[in-house]
Amino acid sequence: GFVNFGYFGWEGFGFSDDRGRAFAAALKSEGFECLSYRPGVRISGSYLLRDVEQERFAVPNEADSVVAWVRQLPKPVAVFCADDYRAWQLNEICRRADVSVPGETAILGAGNDEMACLFTGTRISSVDTGAKELGVLTAKTLEDILSGRRRADDFALVEMESRGVIERESTAVYLIDPPWLAEAM
Repeated sequence: GFVNFGYFGWEGFGFSDDRGRAFAAALKSEGFECLSYRPGVRISGSYLLRDVEQERFAVPNEADSVVAWVRQLPKPVAVFCADDYRAWQLNEICRRADVSVPGETAILGAGNDEMACLFTGTRISSVDTGAKELGVLTAKTLEDILSGRRRADDFALVEMESRGVIERESTAVYLIDPPWLAEAM
């Protein structure tokens, strides 16, 4: 039932940019617009994965600009995040800024990392990307290569389908008028 959408990722970071583009394209094909967060600073090659990981359970320095972005979004809005850690950050920023989750802003992460999704004020819904299954497949493949059962060039690219959305409170929005009734539900 949403008609307003946003994307919250790390601009300039490969997987985040890819997810943002795919989300915007899917929305556009349905006649909707995606309002992406633009921090004004792109992540350079020197911004390594460990820098993103260190930011996981901390509100980023850009919190004020994130609050301004969220407040200017038309409400109610559904925001897809690059991953569950970015969703955790958005959830925490909204809590501190008195932006209702999921009332005004529904949040959806990706990866279904239970640490990020469950240990927060409002439990975060997430797309189960199949990362655990991919990890198991990767370990088996590496074992086959190291044991000599197969050669490294015998393997083809594998694409994992998502396992669907694991719904939690961050997307439990009731699009009902009057707003006080939706809040009560």
